[in-house]
Amino acid sequence: MLRRNPFSHIPLLLPVLALTIGIICGELKGAFWIAAILAISAGAAALMRHHLVAVFFGTACLGCCESLVLISHGPDYSILNQATTISGIVTDIKESDTSQSATIIVDKYGADSSSMHPCLNFPLRISVPGFSPSLSDYDRIIFQATPHNVEPRIDLPDEIDYADFLLRKHIYMSATVPADNILGLYPAQGLRAYITGVRSRITTIIYRSNLSTRAKEFVNTALMGNASDLSRDTRQAFSDSGLSHILALSGLHVGIIALVITLALYPLYITGAGKWRALIVIAILWLYAAVTGLSPSVTRAVIMMSVFLVGRLLQRRTSSVNSLCFAALVILIADPGALFTIGFQLSFSAVLSILLFAEPLNPIPQRNRIPHNLFAMVTVSASAMLGTALISAYYFHSLPVYFLISNILVSILLPPLLAGSLLLILFGVCGWEAIWLCGIIDGLYSCIDFIATWISGLPGATIDHIYFPAYILIPYALSLALLKLWLNSRRRIYILAISASLLLGIATIYIQPSPQSVKSLYISRDTYRTDLIVHDGSERLLILTTAPNEFLSVKEKADFRFHNFMHKRNISIIDIDTTSLKNDNVLVFSGKRIAVLLGKDNHSYKKHSDYALVCRGYRKSIKDVVNQYSPDTILLSYDLHPNRLKRYTDECNKLNVPYQSLKERPWSMPLYD
Repeated sequence: MLRRNPFSHIPLLLPVLALTIGIICGELKGAFWIAAILAISAGAAALMRHHLVAVFFGTACLGCCESLVLISHGPDYSILNQATTISGIVTDIKESDTSQSATIIVDKYGADSSSMHPCLNFPLRISVPGFSPSLSDYDRIIFQATPHNVEPRIDLPDEIDYADFLLRKHIYMSATVPADNILGLYPAQGLRAYITGVRSRITTIIYRSNLSTRAKEFVNTALMGNASDLSRDTRQAFSDSGLSHILALSGLHVGIIALVITLALYPLYITGAGKWRALIVIAILWLYAAVTGLSPSVTRAVIMMSVFLVGRLLQRRTSSVNSLCFAALVILIADPGALFTIGFQLSFSAVLSILLFAEPLNPIPQRNRIPHNLFAMVTVSASAMLGTALISAYYFHSLPVYFLISNILVSILLPPLLAGSLLLILFGVCGWEAIWLCGIIDGLYSCIDFIATWISGLPGATIDHIYFPAYILIPYALSLALLKLWLNSRRRIYILAISASLLLGIATIYIQPSPQSVKSLYISRDTYRTDLIVHDGSERLLILTTAPNEFLSVKEKADFRFHNFMHKRNISIIDIDTTSLKNDNVLVFSGKRIAVLLGKDNHSYKKHSDYALVCRGYRKSIKDVVNQYSPDTILLSYDLHPNRLKRYTDECNKLNVPYQSLKERPWSMPLYD
């Protein structure tokens, strides 16, 4: 009897696993040698006619090589800290109140515009003060800049820093580019220009419609994936109610759009042109994916929908799991770095979990079609949360409790809202004003917004402050695999195995050492101010700042940057002191004297200090500091002008005075009882 290939139903599962392992190996030290070993292993397996093993090692080798070549593993040191002329393509544009920031895919650079030469593409994050010229996606930009290393500026343990976000995206260099340094900005050409124009046109139609302001922002987010205009309160309400996934483009949005297009093209089906209808649907979906930026979740959904429709055209049976594997292969081969993005992980985990669990968890037989489909709204939402709960908790440190209620209610309202929005855009293209349609969309959005606000305001709406190491995802994934086996066989041994796996994960979390709540003084490194942050071991964090006119700004930034630090140590209160550092002052912490020098000396203090912190605004010499305060160590703050910092370091070296520059590393002091 011939043995059946275990991967016969999902033949692409093995290549996906191998490619994933290979990409991960490409991120390790010695990746080149790992790739060589994988290639040799693939060749040896092929000679021994172990074809599955050969495919596995060969695909893993491909993934490792892709990771080495296509994922940026460090800056191009030839231009680091050097004035350079750079050319590249603009992507990922963000706007703040005063500036634009964008990622540039650099493909040329040189000493000047006449000596630029091609290079391996790598990303560079730039900041452009002001809004002229205005950057657009896919523009080619030529500019002069001095790239610097992207280095996390962590002053407190567990601090949230923007540099970490860039490094996770493999962006290792950044630069500030004044408008005068931009030598050329050329609009996108060809297909890129068309895609940019379509996206801009759709956004303009939405914002020129008669929708309410909040409905415009939501429709633009739900259709185009641009959530930058949504208020923080709106995003928080949707997150706390378990609806944040509808603010990020996903398979749900693609499915609704595909359904709307299919229904609109129903006349083709009646006339016997069903094949043309399927091809038109596929073409429109791919255009939509391109216009919205080819995010992993949208690309995955469009690929799966395309495979399904092509299978129907060819009268072939398709496997949903195999289609999911095909989508993963296409995305990872095109962009291996997508594996490490949150969107890729959440999207594929959610869909895989739905495919594995939604149907087995539905207690109503399929022969009872209407009640079966109604209850599917519950099992689909539960299955998606089952697959993404721990991943979401790892990245965002919270979980919504009432997600089932909110998702069931919104699943009824979202399809007609998106369908109406597509119709509104079509009317806008034709130059028609559909005020009645705007009223319907406003009403649907008001209901969704009410549900999100109501659910997020319920007692215990979220489980917050969830922190655990990443490897906890391994026993959790094992538990899900065992749950699937139990649903298929109902054998008691799998229940015992699931319990053991979950207990192992929980025990591992509890035996993790909690962060030590050490009483400490920290100095925060900011460009235009200095903050002394005092944690005395209680639930209170005291911030003494040299920025008296930015009370709210200091507190808002502290709430964000120190969020993890505070909640891991049960700190719930931030107090801002704007008076203690108005003038040159000597502060005493745990018996240690720290002279804070701002250049506003209105007293003649002359006494030994353990530390002298020289801040922005101080104009005297280091010799004056030594004569007046006799410090054991001089601290040069981060906000000092670079020229003054250089002068002070030279003086410290000349006088042989111990010093530390906060430009180079953070500083903290334990507060002993």
